[in-house]
Amino acid sequence: MPSRLSDLLPDFAGMTVDRFHLLERLGKGSFASVYSCVDVSLPKTESPQYAIKCMLAPETGSKHEEALDRELELHARVSSHPNIVTLHDVIWAGPYVFMILDLCDCELVAAIEGDNFHEQDNRVTGAFLQLLGAVEYCHDNDVFHRDLKPENILYSYSTGQVYLADFGLSSDEKFSCTRGCGTGHYMSPECIGEDVSVLTYSNSANDVWALGVIFVNILSKRRPWHKAVMRDPCFAAFVNNPDWIYDSLPVSSSASAIVKRVFEVDPLRRLCLPEFRRSVVEVDTFFKPELEPEAQGHDDVVRKDAAQSFADAAPGGYSPALRSVEQNRVALADSPKGRGPPLVDVRLNAGLVPATFATSETISSMRLSATGDSYAGDALLSSAGSSYDLVTPMGHTVDRGCVATTTNMASFAPSMPPAGIDPACERQRMIGDMAERLKGLEVRSRAVGDALDARIQKNRALLCRLIGQYGQLRSGVL
Repeated sequence: MPSRLSDLLPDFAGMTVDRFHLLERLGKGSFASVYSCVDVSLPKTESPQYAIKCMLAPETGSKHEEALDRELELHARVSSHPNIVTLHDVIWAGPYVFMILDLCDCELVAAIEGDNFHEQDNRVTGAFLQLLGAVEYCHDNDVFHRDLKPENILYSYSTGQVYLADFGLSSDEKFSCTRGCGTGHYMSPECIGEDVSVLTYSNSANDVWALGVIFVNILSKRRPWHKAVMRDPCFAAFVNNPDWIYDSLPVSSSASAIVKRVFEVDPLRRLCLPEFRRSVVEVDTFFKPELEPEAQGHDDVVRKDAAQSFADAAPGGYSPALRSVEQNRVALADSPKGRGPPLVDVRLNAGLVPATFATSETISSMRLSATGDSYAGDALLSSAGSSYDLVTPMGHTVDRGCVATTTNMASFAPSMPPAGIDPACERQRMIGDMAERLKGLEVRSRAVGDALDARIQKNRALLCRLIGQYGQLRSGVL
């Protein structure tokens, strides 16, 4: 039995659909196959190559048909933007649907993995500003992508052009109550809904969060975490210490400052797209410079070791880096006066706080704080038979390269607005969000009122009919 709907599709290579002759297959997903094609109605010298997306036609009246109609309508609405894949035509042919699209060199994910952006500041700026422009154009036209990721972004090696694609999950609603819409790595906490409980969330702010993950991905070839939930140790580390990404990945302090404002758990504090654009333009370099070995101190060495361990961790470099117990014992023995290099990179250590500390509270209004410098010389060796080998003064234990909190040393404090936010931009965004929410409440209230009026009218008619029948019974007519 086929595991994917695309497995039910025949091989269209060499076939002609309407005026398009299909060539080689370029790729295959869960629902569709993509081929290159040419328009045979034009002379060969004038016919450019296109991409043709082949899918099974949905059943009439099904949710699949509704979703496909929405995708086609919203994609066509923004198709004229130079950084959005153009939807040239849609062909319905029997049991199949064919979308004629621009043909591009590769997906952005391949360009990232191929080191196309590594230490190339101008290339990063050019590509990401194009992506921001495409998403901003979508939002200005009430189209919210909801599945932004490198696999849905095309990139041309020859021109450096970026093209936003795949509007299969897009929506024209500013707010959504659908949880888990998109791809887990790129979802915002409010979209996931595990730690943040809200009735509805902003699709615009959710797209901005996904852009932040893509931004980190372009700069470091890695995603910052598996999922933005407190049970993910890397995300918990970032919530506790927003400098964690700077300490763990080869990104500059300027890039880290942007990331911290994009990854605000409270969507009302999150960077808006115009500010995101201005911040990217103002960055001198996105990459952290390498330090000379002789200029490195203990803390620098440990941080580099942590970054390397982060890079080597599987899968995809998501596990926090910690020095082993044996390494710490060696460091303690070799260090003068018992003061050695840090037991672990404290910025990583402080982040590994159990999710139970935050699950009962709204993360948008709380921030875990756990600070301090834990050195090997300050560690307390545990007694024999204990389940751990070292205990830091902060109450963290080290056991086979893992950290757990033995005592609740974390404290909750209201999170402060990040420095550098444009008050006018923030105020305007908050006013707009509130206006949209009030408008939504008004529409829903009106709908509820109309439904109640209809119910009252229906009950009144029923009551009149019953009274009439009762009168007829009394008079002996019935």
